[in-house]
Amino acid sequence: MIPEVILTALFLGWALKGRFGRLADVRIKYGWMIFVPLGLMIASRAVNYSHAVPFSSPLFSIVRVAELATVAVFTIANWSIPGAKLVLAGLVVNLVVVIANGGMMPVDYDCLVAITGRERLKDWIAVFPFVKDMLIRSGTRLAFLCDVIPARWPFVLVPSVYSIGDVITSIGGFIAIIAIMRTPLPAEHRGVSR
Repeated sequence: MIPEVILTALFLGWALKGRFGRLADVRIKYGWMIFVPLGLMIASRAVNYSHAVPFSSPLFSIVRVAELATVAVFTIANWSIPGAKLVLAGLVVNLVVVIANGGMMPVDYDCLVAITGRERLKDWIAVFPFVKDMLIRSGTRLAFLCDVIPARWPFVLVPSVYSIGDVITSIGGFIAIIAIMRTPLPAEHRGVSR
């Protein structure tokens, strides 16, 4: 999800008289599942940076698909939360693109240049050479659904390149956060009725 969209949702939820505490107290099914993709991501990055397994290995493709699939299952389990359908739609778009491109989410080179500058990008690719394998090329499938939306300063705090799926997922998260912050919990209803 796009961090700035989430921060905006938190601010707007608060401005609309929502409560931050409701985010912590909302009943979420299978909450532990949210840590699975995070663990997979950390483990795969550690393996990649240690050069124990080459980036071209199918292992990274399987892990990336598993990350997105786990978040999709978690979202389905929490279907009743407003915005969940959009979150799932965005995840499915990203999952289709990742599967179609061998487990990677290709990124547009010009968009990377737009957010980093050409020289800084060269330095970045020198440090992280696997980025070259992630660039959109003539053989990239569903290129229009890949990371092709540059988000740069002053519109965002952290410049990045996003996909249409990321935008859809973030809109769903935006809706979910505001809805949860503004919806009284059952315990609050009981407190009022006393």
